[in-house]
Amino acid sequence: MPVVEFIEDVAVDAELDRQLRQLLSTCFTKPEDIVFRDRRYFHLSPRWRWLVRGDGGELIAHVAVHDKVIGTIAGDVRIAGVAEVCVHPQHRGQGLVREVLATAHVWLAARDIPVALLFGDKKHYASSGYRNITNPLRCQNPETKEWSVKPSDWIMMKPLRVFDWPAGVIDLCGSGF
Repeated sequence: MPVVEFIEDVAVDAELDRQLRQLLSTCFTKPEDIVFRDRRYFHLSPRWRWLVRGDGGELIAHVAVHDKVIGTIAGDVRIAGVAEVCVHPQHRGQGLVREVLATAHVWLAARDIPVALLFGDKKHYASSGYRNITNPLRCQNPETKEWSVKPSDWIMMKPLRVFDWPAGVIDLCGSGF
């Protein structure tokens, strides 16, 4: 069983920052992912991180979580915005994503955060309890600052306690994470 470490992002020192950027750059290889060479997040710096290290102390798995409030027709909802989920290619297939997410989910639920939201593919996250939502998503483009409402078939949610997912537009109240 791997040891999952927790750290607040504000506590990340220069060495951990370097290790995070190295892991993220190794795992995320699309052209837009070049941002990880220079920073440890894609659009926004997260509040919390969960890490797994290999036998030699190297980072092999990671999950970042944003503490966000989204707007819904039922009112504002505090969410855990899950981002930068990754496992080093040499350590995949060992259930590390499920383990790290399960640890994070318990921690988040204990802080009364009702739901986790992520942008991803069900083949990677369904086994951790995530399901696709079909609500339109309102968000801001971080580069142009323009707002748009788009379908959200690539967004997934997981209730962290009894929670009825709302109908209607989901407003990210900013950019994606």
